[in-house]
Amino acid sequence: MPRTEFELVLFWNSLIPISVVDAKTLKFLEINPAFMDLYGYSRETFFEMTIRDIRPSEEVERLLSYMLDDDAPSEEHLGIWMHKNKTGDILYVLQNVQKFTYHGQEALLIYSLDVTSEYVARLELEEARRLNDTLIRNLPDGFFLLNENGYVIKWNRRFEQLSGYNEDEVPGLTYRNFHEYQHLDQVEKAMKTLLDGETITMEAVFVKKDKTDVPCFYSASGFKINDKKYVIGTCRDLRSFKALEVKARKEKRRFRETFEQAAVGIAHVGLDGSWLRVNDKLCQILGYDRQELLEMDFQTVTYPDDLEADLYHVQKLIDAEMDTYTIDKRYIRKSGELIWVRLTVSSVWDGDTLEYFISVIQDITESYKLQEELKINQERLIKAQQIGKIGNWELDIQHDDLYWSDEIYRIFGIVSRDSFASNFEAFLATVHPEDREKLLKTQDAALRGEVPLNVEHRIVLPDGNIRTVFERGELRRDKEGKPISFVGTVEDITDLKETERALRQALNEKEVALGEMHHRVKNNLAVISALFTLHAESQSGLTPVEVIELIEQHIKTISRIHEEMYKSSDLSRIPILSILEKHLSNELFTEGVVKSISLPEEEIHINANQAITFFLLISETGLELNRICNKNNVIINKLSLFSENESLNIVYSLSKKNSPEVFSGIESVFKVQPIISTLMHQLDIKFEVNPDLRRVHIQFKMKDIKGSATSILN
Repeated sequence: MPRTEFELVLFWNSLIPISVVDAKTLKFLEINPAFMDLYGYSRETFFEMTIRDIRPSEEVERLLSYMLDDDAPSEEHLGIWMHKNKTGDILYVLQNVQKFTYHGQEALLIYSLDVTSEYVARLELEEARRLNDTLIRNLPDGFFLLNENGYVIKWNRRFEQLSGYNEDEVPGLTYRNFHEYQHLDQVEKAMKTLLDGETITMEAVFVKKDKTDVPCFYSASGFKINDKKYVIGTCRDLRSFKALEVKARKEKRRFRETFEQAAVGIAHVGLDGSWLRVNDKLCQILGYDRQELLEMDFQTVTYPDDLEADLYHVQKLIDAEMDTYTIDKRYIRKSGELIWVRLTVSSVWDGDTLEYFISVIQDITESYKLQEELKINQERLIKAQQIGKIGNWELDIQHDDLYWSDEIYRIFGIVSRDSFASNFEAFLATVHPEDREKLLKTQDAALRGEVPLNVEHRIVLPDGNIRTVFERGELRRDKEGKPISFVGTVEDITDLKETERALRQALNEKEVALGEMHHRVKNNLAVISALFTLHAESQSGLTPVEVIELIEQHIKTISRIHEEMYKSSDLSRIPILSILEKHLSNELFTEGVVKSISLPEEEIHINANQAITFFLLISETGLELNRICNKNNVIINKLSLFSENESLNIVYSLSKKNSPEVFSGIESVFKVQPIISTLMHQLDIKFEVNPDLRRVHIQFKMKDIKGSATSILN
């Protein structure tokens, strides 16, 4: 603490912040008001603090290291330190530190001067200088600063590289050292202009140390500081730019040659569709000369039906929604011929402004025709496969990848391709379980080259239906003979197998029918022989001619019966009502003595043996009744047929009542007529003649008749 009252007054009234700090603990022992104002803490708060509390954490260790340094000055420590005030703001403080004894203990008297503004300004200035030097040093162009006498007083590394001089050689050189004698007049004139404070840009030849000429572009300005004149400038090596210029000219020539000699049509097209530039190939494609096209637009030569789609895409380019598009469209040639082209259009922008379009036009007319033909052929192939129910397939053995044509998916009943895994395992899952082993054995034998891949098997459709298919395949091998794939076809032969089955059944039925026909013919001949025998043995009183006529009528009846029966598809179910109604009922009674016939609504079916016996019985009884009724002027009002209790019932209703001679004659004839009596006796056929009811009732049991009519008659 100051020793005198004068020092005490100076301490408390000093504008310089002063503090007294314990040299060991660094605690504040005393502070003046200026110190409190600088840091913003109260006197009481400072007495609870150390100088560590007003230093940023990164500065504390440096402070301690400095304080403990034995080589540090004992009387005063000068330096700028980083502090912080109560609000956390950083302060840069210039401090003077003196050691002295305060109240019997070792202390430090510290004078602190806030130099934040000056220090920050100095730092910024130094940073600006470093940045300036860095920028100059790293400029891509050579930098130079000349005094008014033309000497180079500042330069950068690029200037050294450009001139070929090192940093020790440049001092003492003037601008004259870098230019040829014959060009000095031009350079001197430029220098005079620059010293007058002007700015110039120019191209000139820069001469290197090794006397190599380097074309350069100069940009320089003159300025004055304290009445001294200077010239600052840059020089850019134009050799690379010259090379680029040559390259650009070559590229331009190449572009022109590419544009003009391209194998496709190329055009620059305005935003309104006008042709701005066209090449020879486009003229050839459209059939116009260059001048004609340049006076037209693309809309004129576009087929009307394709114009809307083209303009839609053009608008997308104009709206910057796309950069390019490709479409197939039609053009109309000058001759009127319609051609197909593939058009690719790109937009050319200059910044935000759309300049024009580049169109590339390829004539694809022939290719389009071939594609259309291929499409038609593919459609025909698909249709042919649909009609023939044949599909083609390929199995990549190495990658287990199975390809199926559309028809195979239809054959196998698979609606969606996505639902099929397209590998051999997925295919095998569709094969009928009973046929899988056969298929696998055939495939293994085909892989060994023992047999071709020809196999018939069944498949199970997703809905459970079963189809039969026939697979034909060919094994493909690589150059080393290793199997790589199977290619083949699959044919749906379900209908063919069904047709074969039906044919076999038909052949079997025909064999049966032929045997039956042979049997019937033999039987019919036997029937004729039996008829002759019956009439010969009977005492009918008929003359031989009458017997023959009667037998002829029997034969005709039997013939008609057989003719109608063999029209039936099933000889075990002969529809007797249909036959009776169609033919026999009208032909049995040609005299017209039967007024009506009553048949049941539901058809009655009997087998062939029963039918022959039934029709023979109804024929014979009908003929005899017809003969008796004609002789006695009696009319048969109705012939009724019905089935009851497994019997066929035939009822004849007559017109006259109380005609004993008619009914006794009928009963007598039924008992003595050889065919009727034989049939009734052998087959247990019952008949009843009822004069009171004026009817004749015959009951025929529909039991299975063994043998034929011949055996019955015999």
